[in-house]
Amino acid sequence: MSLPAPIRAGDSPILSTDRWGDYTTVVEDPLNDRDFWIVQIYASRNNWQTWWANVQVAQGKSRSVRK
Repeated sequence: MSLPAPIRAGDSPILSTDRWGDYTTVVEDPLNDRDFWIVQIYASRNNWQTWWANVQVAQGKSRSVRK
């Protein structure tokens, strides 16, 4: 793994009464079982916005996980 890095910074602060994280998910890419798709909400001035990203893992860097 690499160091953490922000994918998208919010445009405004999140208040303690906000329910940040209720609409967040990370799923494995079904095309190669190595990359991930991330969907998150972020604070944008007077409302929430949605942002998604594709996180690509370099070939040869992935590890097998036994279930």
